[in-house]
Amino acid sequence: MNSKRLGLLTATTVLGVAAPSHAQGVATVRELVRVVKIAPAGTAALSDAKVGMTIAAGSRVRTGGRSKAGLRFPDQSLLRIDELTEVLVTSPAQRNARVLRGHVFANYRAPGSISGGQAVAAVRGTELELIVGEGEDAPTVVRCYEGQVFVSKATNPIFAGVTGEVTGTTLADASLRRSLVAATGIHIASNQPGQMTDVQAAESLVDWRGGEIRFTDGPYAGQNRKVTDFDARTGKVTFAPALEKPAITTVGASGFLLVQQPNEPVVVLGPNQGTTVPRVGNPSPPYRVPIKAFAGGQRNPPLRRVASGSTLTFPGQSEHFEVQTEVLAQRQATQQVVDQQLMPGAPDTPPGPAPGPNPPPDPDEDCDFEPPFKTRLRQALSCSNKTHHHAKQNALLASALGQELQVSSRGSAQQVTQGLRRQFAQAGRDPAIRDVNPTPGRLLAPQPGGSTQARGARVFSFPIEPFAIGSNVGEAVGIRTRVQAVQGEFFVEAGYRFGLFSGTHNHDVSEGFVHYRGKRGEVVAGRQHLFISPANNNDLGVLLAFETADAIVYEAPVPAGYRALVGYVFDSRAIQRNGENGFFHHALMPALSGNVGYSLFKSSDRASQLGYSFQTSQGVLPNKVDAYGEIGKSTHGKFIATGGLYFPGLFHRFGVDLFTEYAKRERIDERFSVRVRKSLGGGLMLIGFVDKQLRGNGSVVGGGGLQYSITFR
Repeated sequence: MNSKRLGLLTATTVLGVAAPSHAQGVATVRELVRVVKIAPAGTAALSDAKVGMTIAAGSRVRTGGRSKAGLRFPDQSLLRIDELTEVLVTSPAQRNARVLRGHVFANYRAPGSISGGQAVAAVRGTELELIVGEGEDAPTVVRCYEGQVFVSKATNPIFAGVTGEVTGTTLADASLRRSLVAATGIHIASNQPGQMTDVQAAESLVDWRGGEIRFTDGPYAGQNRKVTDFDARTGKVTFAPALEKPAITTVGASGFLLVQQPNEPVVVLGPNQGTTVPRVGNPSPPYRVPIKAFAGGQRNPPLRRVASGSTLTFPGQSEHFEVQTEVLAQRQATQQVVDQQLMPGAPDTPPGPAPGPNPPPDPDEDCDFEPPFKTRLRQALSCSNKTHHHAKQNALLASALGQELQVSSRGSAQQVTQGLRRQFAQAGRDPAIRDVNPTPGRLLAPQPGGSTQARGARVFSFPIEPFAIGSNVGEAVGIRTRVQAVQGEFFVEAGYRFGLFSGTHNHDVSEGFVHYRGKRGEVVAGRQHLFISPANNNDLGVLLAFETADAIVYEAPVPAGYRALVGYVFDSRAIQRNGENGFFHHALMPALSGNVGYSLFKSSDRASQLGYSFQTSQGVLPNKVDAYGEIGKSTHGKFIATGGLYFPGLFHRFGVDLFTEYAKRERIDERFSVRVRKSLGGGLMLIGFVDKQLRGNGSVVGGGGLQYSITFR
């Protein structure tokens, strides 16, 4: 233990500068998504977190897979904790926290510090992100989105603040004084719940004597002085020699940075800048990163939006929609394999002309017509010479396994490490191999760039997903490739799929869209994937079945947990046949332990009517069993229904996703289905499916497959 810290702690305890335990200040759990555990200081026992629960100094917060937490400090600063992350709150009053593993996002309104892995970051009213890689040798990445962030090695404590109490040889800051109250309000000798151990308490104090104070803003900006004394009881820092008087008399507060080891480099990050801190060597110079809306070059950053309150279900939530988008290829492949065998026969075919020698009718009667309006976009993206048989092959191959692993792999520590290497090697910067050794003691300023810098980095990604899938009615092997680009408030993606279905070649454009995300909402235009229903296994009983659609969609900037969409669909089945076009609207809101919502769809077909549905997702047994469903009428007045169960307990314990689902479309089909997914690690995903037709001959289709996923940047 650092002798200076222990000496200061012992001295203050002997002097009796102790305060009641409540004086140490607490953080409050404001956001809770699924599995979040808390261990009070001095104990190893973890208990379930609850919204409104207080977090005292020395407490640990741990999140499970697909789980998140948000802590609110007394001054309304927010610390948001991602899945598979563990955080030690060292001083709530001073907004100090240590990330033991994982990923956090902070929106601090006052000075504070976050440390973890190889780095320590000091802030004073900033938005930042800190990611600790898996393993002792893994680098730590720090990103700044607003204000300034000061970053150094974890062995070099630093503190950033602003104060108006400055004389020629002294500086006082209440934040430094509060750190003493937070530590001395604890009985060090005991390990009772709610109290820190002596090690944790000592580490919350820093003796700045022998360090350096650097004035970064205000009248004395640019002057550095050696710290000769530090009084933790008053938060007063004494330094020498005396400050030089500014040439021009100015009035205002002074920004400062305390550095315990002056010879160690400190990197200064401005908006949309990042640094990588390796285990050996110094922090890298600042480099550009994408803006917060697409943090890490991701279309849906994990900590961008988290709803206040408690969210316990998975189906129908934003994370479920994101996973469905990433597993699209596997989902579509499974559905097409099943439809090939379970296509309704003569007894289930709606009244009309008897089927001739052509392929069987599509299972969705509502789409059994050619839309009156076909856009040039569809003509450009679709193959004009496909037969009905080839279209079904194409859907299978194009859909085989998707990008599921890239999302679901967060549950694997090995894959988190691999993901960090990919996500943070921006603009050619690989955090594991980059050799950066700034001059010792140098304060690295943000790179010049002005407004260009504020727009964030341009990032390109290339996901590649080879796959193989088989069943008792057919098999497929192939590959899906995509190009993704981020520039400022725009995310662009284009994809192409190629494969062999029972020996027949097939290919198509799987996606091609532009996504704008700004303060007034989001707009997505082009061939895209829209998941609006809580249904997971198929779209038989779903009103808005827009898995792959040519559309333009606007999403309103409503609070997290809510959703409000409106748009126009040019072709609801862009890579199949017989799609619809028309206007749609969808709204979703939190309710009980999950959410409720509704959907409306008005087709351009004059013979159609207004389609509507209501949906919900609720926790039957919180974090063990979720129930979800949708019920309504299609645009042709047919009754539609879906009901299912998801078992989050299996995912949290074994990493297995299991969905069981019933779906019905009046006079068309009725099915029971099961879907299973499991990450095998190293970029490999195993899937399985079983479907049984509840009408007609009761046929059963079953199968499974594998996918390998890798992303180049």
